[in-house]
Amino acid sequence: MTLTKSYNVNPNNILRMTIHLCRSLLFLFIAITCGGLTAQDSIGLSTIPMLDGGEPIIKSRRDLNRTPEFKKIKEIYDNLVYARGDFRYPPPVLMLKDESGYVASIDYSDNTITMEKKAYEVCEEYGDIGFAYLLSHELTHFYEKHAWKRGFASDNADMKIGKDLKETQDGVAFETEADYLGGFLAYSAGYGLFDKGDEIISKLYSKYNLDDALKGYPIKSDRIELTKRSVKKLHSLVDLFEFANYSYAIGNFSEAYKYYQHILKQYQSRELHNNLGLIKVLQAIEDIGTKQLLYKYPLELELRMGQSKGVSKEAKAFLSQAVRHFNAAINMDPNYAPAYLNKAIAYTIAGDLVRARFYLDQDAMSITEANIERFPKTLIDLSILDGILLDKEGDSIQAVQVLTQLKDAGNDLARFNLDRVNGVPVPTEEPQVKKSLTKDVIDELNIEDYLDEAYSDGGSTIKLNETTTFFRYTPNLRIEGQTINSKFYMNYLEEDDDIYQAFYITEDHYTGQTSSGIKIGSEESKVREVHGAPSSVIQTTQGKLLVYKTVIFVMDDTSKVTKWIIHKQVRD
Repeated sequence: MTLTKSYNVNPNNILRMTIHLCRSLLFLFIAITCGGLTAQDSIGLSTIPMLDGGEPIIKSRRDLNRTPEFKKIKEIYDNLVYARGDFRYPPPVLMLKDESGYVASIDYSDNTITMEKKAYEVCEEYGDIGFAYLLSHELTHFYEKHAWKRGFASDNADMKIGKDLKETQDGVAFETEADYLGGFLAYSAGYGLFDKGDEIISKLYSKYNLDDALKGYPIKSDRIELTKRSVKKLHSLVDLFEFANYSYAIGNFSEAYKYYQHILKQYQSRELHNNLGLIKVLQAIEDIGTKQLLYKYPLELELRMGQSKGVSKEAKAFLSQAVRHFNAAINMDPNYAPAYLNKAIAYTIAGDLVRARFYLDQDAMSITEANIERFPKTLIDLSILDGILLDKEGDSIQAVQVLTQLKDAGNDLARFNLDRVNGVPVPTEEPQVKKSLTKDVIDELNIEDYLDEAYSDGGSTIKLNETTTFFRYTPNLRIEGQTINSKFYMNYLEEDDDIYQAFYITEDHYTGQTSSGIKIGSEESKVREVHGAPSSVIQTTQGKLLVYKTVIFVMDDTSKVTKWIIHKQVRD
């Protein structure tokens, strides 16, 4: 029986196919120019092995890609590729082979990443995060195009520049960067911070019976030390990312924007571009002013109100920049539905209803429906935006129908916007805070004590620019035999008045509790009962943030507390 499928010819689909074909051809060009492989080459300059003992590969006819072991690493690999979110070029195909010689490697000639069985056995001791460490390392070689220098040196070996490039120790830089950025990729994919890369490296040398000194690589002891230093650098990048997220949560958008931009210089991701765009939308909403607010728009990370009779020049500039950021996210991943939603929202707030309707109906809805398993909430948010747009377009009857269906399903945002469509005034009451945690303690220190402790004991600093310094401190203290793992972040602005934005964060498995009786594992209902309604609720991929005037509670996907952050802004 023959199965057939019909397609509607759509100019937009033809354009997307053309763009995808051009990207594929460009990738092929890069692969050819970087690799310089011939049909007889089994391993060439485009292959970047994690370790290379210089011995011939031992091959087997066993097809390990049909084994449970492959299924396990394939799921982790797919999560890493998705977390990176860069689909401008086709990601490499993963292979698991019964070979021995290169641990793990990427080959640009056929666009594959191979993990060897021996390497699998070493990583297996550490669980999923061990596999994520090795696979993200190789993926980073791909995304950072580390094969270019090796290929260029080979193709131009007869010239001085080719000889100079070949003689440089580029392997040191490449492996260090792959450890560092690969670690951040594993972290962003939800596998946590891995600090045992040095152990894996040491065990790989032993498993493969490798000499301490390998041509083109740092000696074993240096490689292990570089891996340890990469972990420290990785921690700094994660710290900056967390500070940006918390600054975003409390509405300090300008600082969050600076930090996201700083990370973007080192690590490209659609989420960073999307978050930058969200900040510009929120800054435009702030510029519009609360007196002109009407609707609440379903932005990806936070629900903010925004509607204006007239958008100022500055607000339009914010929204224009937001669209550019959303376009950058879409360029990296054409299937990233939240960026399409947020782009349509930006045009709606700007008053460009024609473009808003086009991007909502033609792009956002089709992309979201095609990827519904990843973006179920985005589809609901698109319906809310549809209701808002219908009302702004003059079809209030249809708007009421759309929003009523969502309200009846229990959607609070739809209920809020339905009231606006029906002419109910916007609520002006501020949430009442029942309990403040300004003087609360974590590890027997409150945030003011922590400031004094940090200044006296010192910490690590990162200079973002001439006026902004990031400060991170973890005390080297032990209280009743327990090591202190809480963290303190501070943003220092060298302006006319010194401004400090400080966050004091519990460790992941903190055993204490707040003065209001909240602890890790407490239900969201308990938090709301004690502290009242939060000033804002921010949805995250792992759950949500409940934001109050002095504290942020981090909730998991079961609405239970996983940590909390006491925050304060002071001026000297």
